[in-house]
Amino acid sequence: FTRLLAWLAERTIPGKVGEEMDLTMPVLDERLIKSPAVALQQAKAAVEKMSSRAYTNFTKVGSLFTRYDEEVVMNVSHREELLDKMEVKIGDYLIKISDKEINDAENRAISEMLKFIGEYERIGDYTIDLMECAQQLHESEISFSGKAQEQADLCQGSGSGADTHQHRFLQQRQQGCRPCGTAGRNHRPHVRVAA
Repeated sequence: FTRLLAWLAERTIPGKVGEEMDLTMPVLDERLIKSPAVALQQAKAAVEKMSSRAYTNFTKVGSLFTRYDEEVVMNVSHREELLDKMEVKIGDYLIKISDKEINDAENRAISEMLKFIGEYERIGDYTIDLMECAQQLHESEISFSGKAQEQADLCQGSGSGADTHQHRFLQQRQQGCRPCGTAGRNHRPHVRVAA
């Protein structure tokens, strides 16, 4: 029955269901802290959601410089508030896990995730700064020159590359590198550079 309702909602309000789901807080079950390995997996999933939301905000803000949209501004602002809350909630959860008896690898994973959430929150803050610049340009009825727009597009494109490399980096550190089979803290990802 719930699948039918979800399907019906997607058909009647296209695009809105995914957006609403993107604007929810991840669930971090306090009962799982008794089992640090399981709790860390849940925290990792929440950190990945935070990463995705920070990236979504970054890409959405880039579009405001060419086509200003109040709905995008509202969603970016809401998502930034969520990023702020996620940093606190995930950070608190990770600290509680670290109070349990954990091994060195779990301790390193907690440290890395704490760094990541701080960086994602900072990306969110920078995104708000960009959004405010786009708002000022819109209100002043100023637009970029052709050259400036090309450079803005280039910056936007480099952001998507950074996101791809970041996800590859996280996967190799957690699961092991496919090219060489190495996993762990000191491993660096293999990134091909086009000639």
